[in-house]
Amino acid sequence: MKTILFLFTALLAAPIATHAGVQYSVVANMAEADAKFPRGPWTFFGGQFYGASQMGGNNTHGTIYRFDPNAGSVTLLHTFTGGNQGTGTSNGIIRASNGFLYGVNYGGSNGAGTLFRIDSAGNNFSTVYSFFTLSGGNANAAPIEGNDGKLYGVTSTGGFFSNGGIFRIDPDGSNHQLLRAFSGTAGITPGRGGSSGGIIEAPDGLIYGTTNSGGVADKGVVYQFDKSASPYPYTVLHEFTNTSIRSPSNTPLLASDDLLYGAATEGGRGGQGGIYRIARNGTGFQVLHEFDDNLDGYGAYSAFIEGSDGYVYGVAFFSSNNFGSVFRFRKDGGSFAVLHRFAGSPADGAQPDSPLIETAPGVFYGTTNSSGANLFGTIFRLETTLEPPTLEVTGRKSVKFRGNRLVLRGTALDDLEVNRVEYLGTKRIKEAVGTNVWTARVRVKKTQSRVRVTLRAVDNDGLLSPPTVIRGKRAS
Repeated sequence: MKTILFLFTALLAAPIATHAGVQYSVVANMAEADAKFPRGPWTFFGGQFYGASQMGGNNTHGTIYRFDPNAGSVTLLHTFTGGNQGTGTSNGIIRASNGFLYGVNYGGSNGAGTLFRIDSAGNNFSTVYSFFTLSGGNANAAPIEGNDGKLYGVTSTGGFFSNGGIFRIDPDGSNHQLLRAFSGTAGITPGRGGSSGGIIEAPDGLIYGTTNSGGVADKGVVYQFDKSASPYPYTVLHEFTNTSIRSPSNTPLLASDDLLYGAATEGGRGGQGGIYRIARNGTGFQVLHEFDDNLDGYGAYSAFIEGSDGYVYGVAFFSSNNFGSVFRFRKDGGSFAVLHRFAGSPADGAQPDSPLIETAPGVFYGTTNSSGANLFGTIFRLETTLEPPTLEVTGRKSVKFRGNRLVLRGTALDDLEVNRVEYLGTKRIKEAVGTNVWTARVRVKKTQSRVRVTLRAVDNDGLLSPPTVIRGKRAS
């Protein structure tokens, strides 16, 4: 019997990487003076977070702020003045290899937005470039730094077709060039820059992005862009149509499996879009999840991230209560689970609009664009915990049986998801029917007068409930 129980334990212990429990807390409430309505990508280095807000500060034109997670304090680094400095910094910031923080906003001396930079101490702010509508203006997202040390980004207006395009610029603001102008529903560069997400660079230097509209059905595209040499080849990997999810909404994630993951806001069973993946050569497009229940959340405008556990994490701007959610899923689309549903003021934030940042295994930070104690948004911390499931058997632990079957029923619970219930009767491990409510039909030889059955629930972490032993005796 000891050998059988050891085998049972060993076989059940194979881990499946995800998290079963969640600890959530609001760690900062934004104030009008420092960061009103934080939005867009933020960055973490030196134990500090750096981000941008859409409004707030001394001039109500937006700010750049720093957040210390240990002290729980928000520090104002810069307040925009409007005019040449621009306004409405809602597209986030990045940190470049020269140590400066870079971002884009609207307005500026030409009315088409600016590219700015500032050091992490809040000094040496400068508007390094003011966009012109003719050569592409009003960038939608913070730029990225390419492997050549130059900055790349997407504009939403202007260019030859008035649809914006892909630009390149040196970190000091010189040598701006619109490399590709989006051509709408047709032409050599299908897509439109308006409402599109940002771009990413793969290890080989190729750039990937999405447009929210444009393409053959005007429902957006996933594209690949080669920045290495003129004419800067542009390849449409996928054109969204009205037959499936459509209107991609966030910057794609290049995950460890070398596949691109993203979200769309329209179509699908619930009409709220869903989650897709696609290979970098354009093959294997697959819808992984459709937002068919508002409890899932919908409107995933921020980029996904891949957690240290191998799962993909994201945030939804809206949900059934209009406050949004945090969710995660396996890279094959399975085990989609909502980790937190935002509740709004006064105790919680609402409408998250920045990618999550994982600072340690299972520890994530994010921002919400509204609600909280001051109604101006929050910074939150979400920690996934490893909690085992629980298993209950209906009735007594000593039962009687007739014939060649012992039927057991019960329930299994977990903070997120029970993967399976397994049992060992005589020699083999078998899986019960059902998970949260399960039934185990244990085969018993006619010559057996007694039987011992060991049951355990398994969650998606590979964690096990304590074993439950049921003893059966044949009825006379």
